[in-house]
Amino acid sequence: MTAKKSIPVWLDCDPGHDDAFAILLAAYSPGIHLLGISIVHGNDSAEHCAQNALRILWACGIKGVSVHGGIQRPLVREPQFCPEIHGITGKDGVAGMCGYHFPDEIIFSDPNNKVDETHGVLAMATAIKASPEKVTVVLTGAQTNFAIAIRMFPEMKDNIEKVVFMGGAMGLGNTGTAAEFNIQIDPEAAAVVFHSGLPLVMVPLEVTHRVLVTNSILEQLANIDNEKLSLSQTMNGHGGKEEKLPHRHVEYKEINNVVERRKRMQIDMDEKTLKSPQFSSPFAECCHQLLTFFQTSYSREFGFESPPLHDPCTIFYLTHPESFRTLSLYVDIETGSEKCLGRTLCDVNNLKKKKHNVEVCTNIDVDKFWKNMLHCVQLASKCSPMNAQ
Repeated sequence: MTAKKSIPVWLDCDPGHDDAFAILLAAYSPGIHLLGISIVHGNDSAEHCAQNALRILWACGIKGVSVHGGIQRPLVREPQFCPEIHGITGKDGVAGMCGYHFPDEIIFSDPNNKVDETHGVLAMATAIKASPEKVTVVLTGAQTNFAIAIRMFPEMKDNIEKVVFMGGAMGLGNTGTAAEFNIQIDPEAAAVVFHSGLPLVMVPLEVTHRVLVTNSILEQLANIDNEKLSLSQTMNGHGGKEEKLPHRHVEYKEINNVVERRKRMQIDMDEKTLKSPQFSSPFAECCHQLLTFFQTSYSREFGFESPPLHDPCTIFYLTHPESFRTLSLYVDIETGSEKCLGRTLCDVNNLKKKKHNVEVCTNIDVDKFWKNMLHCVQLASKCSPMNAQ
């Protein structure tokens, strides 16, 4: 029996709490060969996000994966960051990935823990063109680096298997009324990618909003080094099943969810008390505290009781595409409207009669995702230098 070949993957990201777990999942998922990481502006500056990538690589015991700083700003617009969700440097930690104080004096004293001098766009293009097999590109932030890469090096498209990205929405946005953050902050770059002719897989908010970091998940992260983990509570009381609606009704369900979340935002967060758990290891504490900060931010800003772990869904798609439902659609990007800038215009009813250019994910097997995610966190914990101190 022939062994299944690993998928060569280039990851372009902006760590970011959820990007951090996407890096972990990419490095520890069997069947993925992580070629390298390029950093783009987004959750914070590209400089800060590059440092965060080095922190999470160190914490997870991941070696041999280079980090390359990328484009610092959108193609034509002013940069926008997301400190309200990911935090700023201070008592809570470092910009873009607050919640845990990493031992920077240890991490960055190692001469190997440095951002590579090769620019992220050039590094991405070089790795893709040099790969003996077609590369899958994963984008979990703004699409600026990749848009510039395929414009500067159009020949690299011939060696790309597909592009899987977290971004967009079939209905409501998050940081914009009609737009999702990753697309909203550089819609022109997204337009380049969406019209590139490459096979595209979109993992929108409607899917990532199902993958919630519940209190049960946080508890399991706190005890990640225990050999057996229970997944009975991951569906937040749905008993492992979710209501199935026709694709065209996804937006209406999302609206109802938002209304309920807005009601919950009336709760005074200062009155909520969380028990301080016992951690099975320093790495378990790191993972738990990062996502506890993320939980607090999402509850304050969006009314989520449990935050969605967006970005690792892209990596999970690579190894478990059968765990997703998808819909082939024509999708365009709004670049001319001030009010709807960055909206992903999904032609669900095929009104434009244009060739479909995006495979849009509409659902995910949440239990299977968490089983896979928690297993990889366990593997990372066994390799983490944090647990050897």
